[in-house]
Amino acid sequence: MIKTYRFSVHKFTDTNNLTFSSIEYSKFKHGSKKYSRKLGMELACEFMKSVEYLTFRNYSVGIKLVVCSAPWKNIPVASTALKDYFINKFVSVWINENYQVVDLKVHRDHSYNIDYGTMTEVQRENAISSDDFYIDNKFIQGKVLFFIDDIFITGAHERRIISLLNTVGFDGKVLFLYYAEYQGKGKPSIENEINYAFMKSLSDMDYIIKNEDLIFNTRLVKFILNSEKCEFIKFILNQDHLFCSLLKQYIESNEYQKIDEFKVNYNQLKLDLLH
Repeated sequence: MIKTYRFSVHKFTDTNNLTFSSIEYSKFKHGSKKYSRKLGMELACEFMKSVEYLTFRNYSVGIKLVVCSAPWKNIPVASTALKDYFINKFVSVWINENYQVVDLKVHRDHSYNIDYGTMTEVQRENAISSDDFYIDNKFIQGKVLFFIDDIFITGAHERRIISLLNTVGFDGKVLFLYYAEYQGKGKPSIENEINYAFMKSLSDMDYIIKNEDLIFNTRLVKFILNSEKCEFIKFILNQDHLFCSLLKQYIESNEYQKIDEFKVNYNQLKLDLLH
């Protein structure tokens, strides 16, 4: 039998009562290494002060802890970086107390063009239920599972993970950790407001690249591809060859070049790399 718990650092009902910076969060969602580190460390530190931490600490003696981010295909999602920095901070304490931590990827088959943050609750449920997830069911048996994500809005992802675990016959404790949790009602699009609090144009993306280092993720790749052609050309001309090569590799790894809305900018990128 699965027993689930949930922990979140920040809880909010509206953008007017946020207890975290939407600008920093928006930068994190679009690949800022600086704020991925800050938010991941904060998640770890606040969790280790919580009742949930004591519960799992007492339960997990001699049991391996498996930590996962939100599922992804071939391009990591933003919560992957959040998970990495969480582990960096958390693992030193956990290991010193003779516990074991293992990092594990949850695979997904599809990656959609429509921005998840703009979807209604029904659209989210339909999108997430139609996607195929995979987890190594033999590996997770007999372990404690942590699933780290950046924000809880409607719970569609959480319910999909629980369904997956039930399907593979997992029996044990599962903790969902979030940086932020929406506790309002009827406005899932609030996620989109926070996601784009900073990111308005490719000049904002360029700022992150030049000033805060970049961790490639699905959201930023799609943001770049979705831009107007003239803005895209200006942006690409301002990047070095390595960045453009990596961008092309990530686009192709998720087969974004096959999506009609992305073809123009992808073809332009290929042309620029030839010169």
